[in-house]
Amino acid sequence: MQALALLTLLFATRHTSAQPTNSWTILHYAAGSNSSEVDLLSDIQEMMDGKLAEGYELIVLIDRTPGHSEDSTTLGENFTDTRLYRITHHGYERLHGGTELAQVRADRPVDLGMGDAQVLKQFVRFGKQHFPAEHYLLVLRSHGNGVGMCPDHESGTEDRLFPGEISDVLTAEESVDILGLDVCSMAGLENLYEWRPGNGSFSADLVIASAPLSGA
Repeated sequence: MQALALLTLLFATRHTSAQPTNSWTILHYAAGSNSSEVDLLSDIQEMMDGKLAEGYELIVLIDRTPGHSEDSTTLGENFTDTRLYRITHHGYERLHGGTELAQVRADRPVDLGMGDAQVLKQFVRFGKQHFPAEHYLLVLRSHGNGVGMCPDHESGTEDRLFPGEISDVLTAEESVDILGLDVCSMAGLENLYEWRPGNGSFSADLVIASAPLSGA
């Protein structure tokens, strides 16, 4: 998490008249329908504390679940559904999901299966459509076991994102400059090969990942 937080700060640059969009949009996919929920909320608080006032956007899709955290401070209330936020300087703004992520609305609850690559695809499309930038960083934050990541225990113990599934469902249009895997044990070469540049599908120019266990 510390390395990704440093990247967040480094991506902050000022607008110029010749630059109508931000330099970077950071898309943070926080799959907390498991025991990682407490750490996810701590990460989001750190993001709010460190978010600079301008120059880049930080968008979070977070899923929570009963039984792990009663935190009602970080995002204003204790909820157990899936929500979309724009992180601001020491604050946040709850968002509607638009047409790309139409299930997510600020006026009604919804519980998405974060282990479904279709949800990830919709989130990336939403971010690119509504917060265009010169560069994109996609962070997947949850648990990983070398085979899959972002398990959603409310959808079933085996419901998680698999590298091949991401390649099959996401397309070149959802490709990003940097893919950050803030999960354990997903830096195997067989996983990174799935997202190599020029593969005709989803890709990333740079992948930040951990081969052993990743510190919270």
